[in-house]
Amino acid sequence: LTLHLIGKFKLCAFVLSCMKHEDGCTAVAMEQQMLNDLNRWGLSQSHFVCCITDSASNMNKLGERIGNWSPNSFLRHYYCADHILQRTAVLAFSGNIPSLDIFDEDTSVAVIKKARSLVTYVHSSVIASDKIKRAQQELNPTCVPLKLLSDCETRWWSTHTLVERIVTLKDALLHVVNAEFCFRERQDKLTQLEKLSLTEANFNQLSDILHLLSPFKEAQKALEGDQYVNFSLLPLVIHQLNVRLLECQGSADPAVQGHLFDLITKMVDDFHSRWGPTLRYISSTVPGRGNRQVGIPTYSYWAMALDPRTKRKLVK
Repeated sequence: LTLHLIGKFKLCAFVLSCMKHEDGCTAVAMEQQMLNDLNRWGLSQSHFVCCITDSASNMNKLGERIGNWSPNSFLRHYYCADHILQRTAVLAFSGNIPSLDIFDEDTSVAVIKKARSLVTYVHSSVIASDKIKRAQQELNPTCVPLKLLSDCETRWWSTHTLVERIVTLKDALLHVVNAEFCFRERQDKLTQLEKLSLTEANFNQLSDILHLLSPFKEAQKALEGDQYVNFSLLPLVIHQLNVRLLECQGSADPAVQGHLFDLITKMVDDFHSRWGPTLRYISSTVPGRGNRQVGIPTYSYWAMALDPRTKRKLVK
């Protein structure tokens, strides 16, 4: 458990405790840990303003329990905004879309899997890595060669980074594949790089996904900073992300980019189900599907009204 506060106009964070729950991390056990920590550190419950967690069911229960603490009527439980944004972002590449159960070369899920397979192989092969490095130098002798990058489930926007690097190295990757014929053991036997090669259509799909994920990366980077107060930025970030998503939806031609349009539409619908279609001040927490919170936290609007960086934008 960590405690966050503003001291002398600086954002501060302290670790209150780190505990292993042998019988599972239940809401009751976590509440008891919080009460013990507050008591051990000599902290009054009345100074405890907000509890931020992910959106797991046990965290929901914890929020319900601490909401009944008396006499602290100002205590609120909110979700980590980056965590909620990630739940929408992963729809672009996780396969959590009902209409895309059968994966083929036209789905974003398939092309991301193909890109990951290519990156994994290149990272495991010194020869393949060297070919990509040489290809970059042949195409641009003055360049600083780049490497393909992997993604990681625990890093919010790492899949965006993986896709961005592949798109950046498109010419070099195609250059390598075009020369792979010389390295075949037999004329009719493709090399591993040829088997994993990305087509022009694949690169177009990855470019579309990159365009779609870029707003999420920008939003998550803005909200994950630990050197500055960012709670007051949340309404503006959500508003701008909503605008960008609607622009992406409007720029996709359903007749030509049917899959992309459907994908964006489902992401927009999911985003609105979590944050609402427009900015709207709500004085209390509103439950949605699965009893999950919907909308922008009340206190973030309060913070926005007090923050010199954002209060004028709130008036507008």
